[in-house]
Amino acid sequence: FEKELPPVDIFICTADPTKEPPINTVNTVLSTLAHDYPVEKLSCYVSDDGGSALTFYALLEASRFAKFWVPFCHRYSVQQRCPEAYFNQRNDYQIKNSSFAMEFENIKDKYEDMKNSINSTVEWGVVPQDKCKCHTGFKEWSSGISSRDHHSILE
Repeated sequence: FEKELPPVDIFICTADPTKEPPINTVNTVLSTLAHDYPVEKLSCYVSDDGGSALTFYALLEASRFAKFWVPFCHRYSVQQRCPEAYFNQRNDYQIKNSSFAMEFENIKDKYEDMKNSINSTVEWGVVPQDKCKCHTGFKEWSSGISSRDHHSILE
């Protein structure tokens, strides 16, 4: 039946990293990517009307974490696909299988590291230069760019 499913495009909108914390946007994106839907038929787009480097950084971190989160969700049929909600729920009943327990703890640690990195960067208010060097997309931001005056950045 998967061949009969239509392609799905999901659009997530954000505008201000101070009013809409980037970690919330990240959790929405990760939830979307982990849907039980054929990967080749699911597309996720984020529209950041504020053109924030903080949101771009958060999404970059999310893309790295997604390489672990999405396969984990599929492998263990995780129903709560929002990592924040999943790791905050009581999971005692699930930790029976030792390979699951080890992977669960590993994924949870990776999520906490990502979350702390994103939140501390947002608190700082600027993406540190060493982190900016890791992706060419950061070259798009300069001192003349603001939330009201910025060009489109597609990544």
